[in-house]
Amino acid sequence: MDNRITRKRLSDLLSYEWIMMIIICVISIVVWELAYTVGSVKLTAGQNFRYYFDYTIYPANNSELKRELIYKNTFSYDVLKLSSEAISQDNNVLADRLSIQEGDVIFTDAVGLDEYRQAVNKGEIPKERVRAFSIIDYIDYKVAS
Repeated sequence: MDNRITRKRLSDLLSYEWIMMIIICVISIVVWELAYTVGSVKLTAGQNFRYYFDYTIYPANNSELKRELIYKNTFSYDVLKLSSEAISQDNNVLADRLSIQEGDVIFTDAVGLDEYRQAVNKGEIPKERVRAFSIIDYIDYKVAS
């Protein structure tokens, strides 16, 4: 039996079966991706450290902060993933993230803190809430309820 690979046989195979080869390659890639996804180990809540920038904060040096946190060995050996997210005012998902207990740190501002403290010391009710206090009150409400 003649089983040699010749140029003519290879040319015939590629000319007639190239679509089937592409389909088989795509299917095999999908199957392997599915197998690796199903068999992968999922991170626990303690292994994923996530921090948020509130819409009042502009994260200009986020990459520098991440590099410092990683290279200075800030976390224990068990923290495997470090991620961040900037919250926008138009699409504020901070409440949703906090309701599912996703996230560890929130960077926000305390603009108006001095005026707030002065009003409280005088016994007055402050006119405006400090953004940091609003977030803290929201978190306390969610934890307590």
